[in-house]
Amino acid sequence: MIAETHATSGANVEAGENLFKIIDVENVYTVGLVPEKDAAMLHGIFGAELEFPGLSRPRPVGRLVSVGRLVDPQSRTVKIIYEIDNGNRVLAVGQSGFLRIFTSLGSKRPAVPEPAIVDDAGRPVVFAQVKGESFARRPVKLGSREGGYVEIVEGSRAGERVVTRGAHLIRLAALSTQVPAHGHVH
Repeated sequence: MIAETHATSGANVEAGENLFKIIDVENVYTVGLVPEKDAAMLHGIFGAELEFPGLSRPRPVGRLVSVGRLVDPQSRTVKIIYEIDNGNRVLAVGQSGFLRIFTSLGSKRPAVPEPAIVDDAGRPVVFAQVKGESFARRPVKLGSREGGYVEIVEGSRAGERVVTRGAHLIRLAALSTQVPAHGHVH
């Protein structure tokens, strides 16, 4: 695709003068800027995906072209470059998006919505339903966060029913010494 024209039909040109800027729109490159504090994690890359405005889901990237080893002094970032097959021409050259880099293999751990995590005197806990309207406080060790969910590394197991809305109310009810007048807690 011709992106720029610096010549006029029939005009004289000098040797070495730029006449056109031609861009391959079927094989494009994306440059990710990784904060320097995260640069050490770039040695263990397992893949990446791109999110662009207007696309319904993330798009996998192609070949890893390069991982920078220099920190840009202004932005304090390290560049990482991927090649992307754009044969369907969905992506526009120069378009900005979000590059998600995977630095470890996925794990099979439970994840809960962020509101399920309660700060209990500085310690993260979740409340698991043990039966009916009975709940157990479970101190947890948290892992990575993504898309409004938090990975549970320790303290809760897969398949356990965890309070996801109103967990702070369960905590308050557990702290109360009064017995409800009608016999059970809501």
